[in-house]
This record gives sequence, C-alpha cells and structure tokens, in this order.
Amino acid sequence: MVQEEHIHAFLLTLQPTHRELARKDFYQFFRVGRKKRVMTHVPVMNLPAKELPRTVEPLTLEEQKALARLIRDAIYTQPEEAFLAALCFYHGLSSSQIRHIKTNDVDVERGMIHTEDRPPVYLLAEDFLLLEQFLLKRKTLPYAKSRAYLFISNQAKFDEAPVPEQYLPQRVRALTGHMPRCLRITCFTAVSARYGPQYLVEAFGLSLTHASRYGNLKEYLLEEEVKQQKEDFIELSSRLGQRKKQ
Repeated sequence: MVQEEHIHAFLLTLQPTHRELARKDFYQFFRVGRKKRVMTHVPVMNLPAKELPRTVEPLTLEEQKALARLIRDAIYTQPEEAFLAALCFYHGLSSSQIRHIKTNDVDVERGMIHTEDRPPVYLLAEDFLLLEQFLLKRKTLPYAKSRAYLFISNQAKFDEAPVPEQYLPQRVRALTGHMPRCLRITCFTAVSARYGPQYLVEAFGLSLTHASRYGNLKEYLLEEEVKQQKEDFIELSSRLGQRKKQ
C-alpha cells in the first residue's frame, strides 16, 4: 500500500543533505521486498543521485600555510590547542575519535596513536614535539595520573567519561578560527588531490562512499574488481590442478 507520494512526503521532513541517502536506502529496501515477494512494486524510482553543494568548504592553499605556521608557533604557548588542531588538520581525525583516545593508545616507541574505526595515526616529527609539550601540561592538571583518557577536563575531576562534545571545537576554534570539521575536510581534500581518493580508504579508513566525495573512485573500483577477478581465477585454476592430480 506504500506509494511514491508517501515516500516523498517523508523525505521532505528530512534535511536536504540526508534526503538522497534515505531515498537510496528506501530503494534498496523495497527492491529486497519485491525480490522476496512481499511487495508487488518498488514505490521509489532509481534516479541518479543529486550532487549537493558542500556545507563546509576546505581552506585555500594560503590559508593552509598560515594554519601550519600558527600550529607551529603555538607549540609552547598553547600546546593542547595546537595538538588538537594538528590531529584534525594533518591526520583527519574526527572530534569523536580524538575525544575517545586513551593514554594507552599512544605508542611512543612506534610513533603511532591507535584510534577507533580507522588505521593508526603515524606521528610526524612536529607531532612528537606537540605531544611532549601537551603531556607536560597535562601532568599539571589535578587527577591526571588516574585518568584513562588522553584529553581531560578539570570540570569533571572524578568522571572517567571523555571530555564533552563542545570541548574540542571550542579549543580548536579559539586557536585557528576554524571548526575541527573544516580542518578535517581540508585534510581529506588535500590528500585526495595529491594521492587519489583511494588513499583515503586505505590510509584513513574512510568508506568508499565517503571517499568518493573527494574524487572519482571509478578507476579505483575497476582496479579492485580486476584484482578480485584475478584472485578468483588463480584460486579456481589451483583447485582444478589439484583435482587433475588426484
């Protein structure tokens, strides 16, 4: 009994940036329903996805250079703010990923930081200096030794939860004048322009859909398909060879 007009009425209640994703999900859902013969038709047309303008634009090259100098100059004066900005700008970490980093996630000997849902962050020479200065400041905070999370706040001395959501944006914006999301988008845009969007999948753990926002993934997907076909062919040939021997 679901008709296309019902779907459109629901989509209009969503934000414009979420409508295309919801429409695609509805289309796949109804296709499965028809395939399983629990529906007689698919009440959503399979139309090409609309390209929506970005809500946050990446920084220009001159702005990136100025930001890099700002982070470098703030190493000793504002180490925490500079370190937070560097994690967003150079490594593309989200606010949630940064907030949930724990002290035992930092591997100084190997020069990496383990984070959730993505490959480890490999520290640069400047990152080590930022981390060192930040840890010196962290030691001066009350109850720092007993806290598991790397970034802590005096407002919650006995709370083992991560810092509040507004904690990171406030400090990054106070230093750089930009939100963490803007720095993260700038990172992905610059890396994709230099190495291709497939690098975002392999090095930053982005999904194919997310990485496709920063470049054309068609060639990469074609290469992956050819690679998979070759592996399947080699495996099949190996099995046939074993059967002949038997």
